[in-house]
Order: sequence, then structure tokens, then C-alpha cells
Amino acid sequence: GTQFHPEYRSTALNPHPLFIAFIKASIENGH
Repeated sequence: GTQFHPEYRSTALNPHPLFIAFIKASIENGH
């Protein structure tokens, strides 16, 4: 599963572009 660290809580509401790219890449890779 995916773990979100406390420092990412605020980011979850307004994700950083690189963070979005990382998540999208993970999804596309089947993680």
C-alpha cells in the first residue's frame, strides 16, 4: 500500500506537480 507521511497531509489537498507525477507513475507501473 501507499503510505502518506504527516508532512504530506497539507500537500494532499494541493499536491505538488512532482508529487502528482510520482503517484501517476506508480499507478501506471501497477503499484
